[in-house]
Amino acid sequence: MPFLSDISIQLKKMLQRYGFQPAFYPLCTIRTLFSNLKDPVPLEEKSGVYSLPCDNCNAVYIGETGRSFAIRLHEHIDQRPSSSSFSKHLQQEKHAFKKGSETLLHVENSHSRRLALESLESARHRSQGWNVLNYSCPSKGLIDILFPPPTNS
Repeated sequence: MPFLSDISIQLKKMLQRYGFQPAFYPLCTIRTLFSNLKDPVPLEEKSGVYSLPCDNCNAVYIGETGRSFAIRLHEHIDQRPSSSSFSKHLQQEKHAFKKGSETLLHVENSHSRRLALESLESARHRSQGWNVLNYSCPSKGLIDILFPPPTNS
């Protein structure tokens, strides 16, 4: 239990009457007194699952990368259209990407977890009415149960 000064001492006396020997830990340790001396890694330098929305329509690209998110974003925006379905969409439709609309949805280092999260996010966005631009989108099984495709009514 956390040590709370006089309250903990009184509680210890009461519990000892019933044969209990409570153990206490400090709320404030030396570790919590000193700040983290390492600089935090900026979000754009982390890897994970991300979304890139089109600024002109409800299209979105859900992707994963094990490299820096900023590098992968640069590849989508500044490379030739054949390298990305997102850049292909922008060029074919003459649409634009609004800088700052990109989102790192999940920070994840594990490749298999990134792939699973990418599938889940693709299905989730599709169920919310987004036009998901990924080359392959999950369609059947557990994904559709969790995130059913929108019905056109």
